[in-house]
Amino acid sequence: MRRPSLLLLLLRSYVSWSIRVYCRDIQVINRPTKSDKSSIFASTHQNTLLDPLVIISQLDKIPFSLTRGDVFKGPLKTVFYFFRMRPVFRIRDGFRRMRLFGKRSFSTLKELFHQHEDILFFPEADNQLDPKLRPIKKGIIRVVSESSENPKVYAVRVSWDHPVYKRPKVRVEFSNPIPFSSPEELPKKLEGEIEKLSFHPINVEEKRFSIFEKLTQLTGLKRDFTGLVRWMVLFVLAPILILLSSIIYIITIL
Repeated sequence: MRRPSLLLLLLRSYVSWSIRVYCRDIQVINRPTKSDKSSIFASTHQNTLLDPLVIISQLDKIPFSLTRGDVFKGPLKTVFYFFRMRPVFRIRDGFRRMRLFGKRSFSTLKELFHQHEDILFFPEADNQLDPKLRPIKKGIIRVVSESSENPKVYAVRVSWDHPVYKRPKVRVEFSNPIPFSSPEELPKKLEGEIEKLSFHPINVEEKRFSIFEKLTQLTGLKRDFTGLVRWMVLFVLAPILILLSSIIYIITIL
């Protein structure tokens, strides 16, 4: 198992603190204990990048996150790799692209399992505000198949009382390890385990538009990204601007 860099550990501490401040309440149910072997966390996906940030802040080991491959472009690719994000390609990304890069992605997975790393991914393969479970894709079969020994597979349900509005409540619930004799059983078993986990019912049709919702619309993003835009403004852009302003002020008075 690779030891994360000091910078990555510091950033995770900052992200964990920011999530605690950002959320009105965080409820974690059945948090798994640390294991020397690989674990796979298969989670629902309701609130864009905030879902993996909340999950990672609650785990002992920093997992490698499987992320849609079409965002790995230009200088962002280096940033994503630093944050333990690895690309996976879907049919919707283009059959040629999936065929070209798919083998490389799963070869990386095999290496991570060999090093007893944990994997986080979202088997619904998309994100939407509605907490209702969407069909589980068969990618879980391929992910587990890359391990030479059966890893522990956990269902995870991340549930927000409303992902769009400020100071949301969030519940992160983990299942017990899912027993299985072959990877082909997992889509149905995973779906059954997730259905057992509780979630916040929300009204996604509410029309109380906030400043951050309008800002999200101006950037061309869907309403689903409002929570992420709010978090990034408060805990990424604002600290950077404060830091730059402080540096400029110090330079001017010297």
